[in-house]
Amino acid sequence: MKGLHIVGVSHAYGENKVLDNASLMTPAGELVCLLGPSGSGKTTLLRLAAGLERLQQGKIVIDDKIVADPEVHVPPDHRGIGLMFQDYALFPHLSVIDNVTFGLHRMPKPKAEHRAMEMLGQVEMTKYAQSHPHMLSGGQQQRVALARALAPEPKLLLLDEPFSGLDTNMRLHIREETLTVLKASGVATVMVTHDPEEAMFMAD
Repeated sequence: MKGLHIVGVSHAYGENKVLDNASLMTPAGELVCLLGPSGSGKTTLLRLAAGLERLQQGKIVIDDKIVADPEVHVPPDHRGIGLMFQDYALFPHLSVIDNVTFGLHRMPKPKAEHRAMEMLGQVEMTKYAQSHPHMLSGGQQQRVALARALAPEPKLLLLDEPFSGLDTNMRLHIREETLTVLKASGVATVMVTHDPEEAMFMAD
């Protein structure tokens, strides 16, 4: 199956068991939301899928390849994933286009720049290509972060509370735009949120 398959994952930090036999399937082209209050294990599951934590128990498969089990740990940069965090984590010293091409270092420069401009076009940020992150609004930074995450054509996209930094009016608008871009990309997406309305709007 193309996409993400998490099977029987348990995880503890010392005595604190955060995940207990969790399983999850996200086929390519679908968006699954992990909904729950802070401390319920949502971000831990995301970090395990990304390879930012070592798996203690269970199995994680991306596009039919085992990327984690108690013996296997494929590093994050070899999993074919895109990551987007709450704070967008844009590099302040790089222009918008350089932020988007950052993950395309294996491509020849002209091809990487063409791909970056293509992605900026999808999120309607082409005219800001030479701007720096501090010159952009929160919503514009969010779009650039999305373009950067999707530029390398990941097999799996992981979003951790991607709209929490936006004000309510902006959030609704950006949410709709993001969903349109994700559906067009056909990538399997897992999104963490504590907002039930957001989960109902975004998730398949």
